[in-house]
Amino acid sequence: MQPLPRTHYLALGAIMLICGLPGLIALVTGQLGPGGNPYIPFTLTGIPLGGLLLAYGRDRFPRRELTDLAVRVGWLSLFQLVFLVGARLMVRAGRLGFETAFGFFAMAASFFSVLALVLLVYAAFNRPDTPTD
Repeated sequence: MQPLPRTHYLALGAIMLICGLPGLIALVTGQLGPGGNPYIPFTLTGIPLGGLLLAYGRDRFPRRELTDLAVRVGWLSLFQLVFLVGARLMVRAGRLGFETAFGFFAMAASFFSVLALVLLVYAAFNRPDTPTD
């Protein structure tokens, strides 16, 4: 399999940073307390994930197959967000049966983004051993 180009890392990193802004704003303004929106903390994973992806895209860390897998999982996370927005629109339109789908897609998107974050952190700190002669 061919390695992913730098643009995939940079584009996904920028999108993840943008998706993480609502959680960062809620954190700064103190709206993460009880009674707030329970889905806003899920967006906080976008900040470190986007930062790491931008670091990989700017060649701060070496890219390899594990980081390519993390980028693919990150795109899968964003794909789940499309269904999350669709389910949210259906709930706001009065179709309350879509609340379960909304919760499922929120869980799936956060799971995939945390998985991508773990893969990137693991790849950053676990560099391949160089053979000794």
